[in-house]
Amino acid sequence: MDPKTSVDTFERALEIERACSEEEVLALLRRSLAGYGLSACLVTGLPPREDRLWYRHVLLNDWPEGWYRRYSTSDHYRHDPCAAHCRATAEPFAWSDVVRLPLPPKARLVMDEAGDFGLRAGLCIPLHAPFRRPAAVTLAGEEADLRPASRCALQILALQAHRRLARSATESPDAVESCLSEREREVLRWTAVGKTAWETSCILGISEHTVHTHLRNLRRKLDAANIVHAVVEALCRQEIQL
Repeated sequence: MDPKTSVDTFERALEIERACSEEEVLALLRRSLAGYGLSACLVTGLPPREDRLWYRHVLLNDWPEGWYRRYSTSDHYRHDPCAAHCRATAEPFAWSDVVRLPLPPKARLVMDEAGDFGLRAGLCIPLHAPFRRPAAVTLAGEEADLRPASRCALQILALQAHRRLARSATESPDAVESCLSEREREVLRWTAVGKTAWETSCILGISEHTVHTHLRNLRRKLDAANIVHAVVEALCRQEIQL
């Protein structure tokens, strides 16, 4: 992701963080996702596949009404290959990655029927963080721009939307364990604009191992699932500015 795209994406993430309601989060997401050919999203927890009350874990539902009804009444959650893959991995993945796998008939049916409702392409962002229940954000549409830079931007927006909605659900903001050190802020600022650990080490005159140590520590302090999540958290808490 180029620096301008990075800044634009972080600005959108900050707008989501400042949203006053679920409706505003949804409106901001819709506006952002439209630029990538995406028209539907679902932000939800990931209970076991046997949980017939899975819908109680949904934080935001912007699926087409007909598809959500079909999904619910057909018990598709038990057989949804994307939900299963989200529980098994922490890496974002495209629906096409799942469709190419040898799927059982009921799992194949879930994907085929999603297409019948205009959801033929999508991106799933699993969210696994220490001491938190697993969750996921699913973004979908008729066609989707899922190039690497687009995936990175969508991941940032998805992480921020989940954080904002989860905070509303618990009615208590997450607390930062402690403020970042000035060196950690420097490392994170350079990481946010696309520098690798090696490039950051050269810029700051420290070893690459030290950079990785700082990144590990600041992820812990910000309770972030990954470095992208850490950048968003730091921006929202005004630990760093770009």
